[in-house]
Amino acid sequence: LEVPEMPYMMIFERDAMAKGREEGRVEGDLRTKRADLLRILRLRFGEVPAALEAGVEAIEAPAALDTLLDRAVLSKSLDEITLGG
Repeated sequence: LEVPEMPYMMIFERDAMAKGREEGRVEGDLRTKRADLLRILRLRFGEVPAALEAGVEAIEAPAALDTLLDRAVLSKSLDEITLGG
């Protein structure tokens, strides 16, 4: 059984499509984590200040969002939720 050689452009296109799918998945995960965090904050503490909401929306690190999700669940007040660490 002979396997035909794949032209370079097809390999490049395949790799580009795979990279695009991965980037889309990562962005989708971030969007979901941000939405979950804001939902928990609203359910627990009511209105979320605009500055805090904007700060959450600007976070690009999944680990930072995970830490904030934990804080949102465990904190006694919204004052305990800080974006700076």
